[in-house]
Amino acid sequence: MTVTGEQALTDPQQVTGAPGQQFQGEAAVDEAAPGGWFDCNVNYCGPAENGVIYIHLRERGSAFDRWYQAYDTMKRDMLATALTAISTGLPVTVYITTTDEYGILNRLYIRR
Repeated sequence: MTVTGEQALTDPQQVTGAPGQQFQGEAAVDEAAPGGWFDCNVNYCGPAENGVIYIHLRERGSAFDRWYQAYDTMKRDMLATALTAISTGLPVTVYITTTDEYGILNRLYIRR
């Protein structure tokens, strides 16, 4: 991994590494809000009145079950990806910098 904690928190375009690899930057040390790559199912997704796209994820094989906000500059793409995952029943791999509810969803990839 080449991204350090503060950079990953402020610029998701700079996130590197393969899906499935745990984030190893400084942000991962913060025990209050660990992040990383997760394999999930998309349960719900859609827009709110303020234009934010919300995506509800459940981590596969755990009780991790929360809502996240799509990264603003990629919200249409993430909505399309989430809808495709729901309609096909395929899982997704996501990158988040925090597991806190309503955190920012930085990456969303459909898995096969």
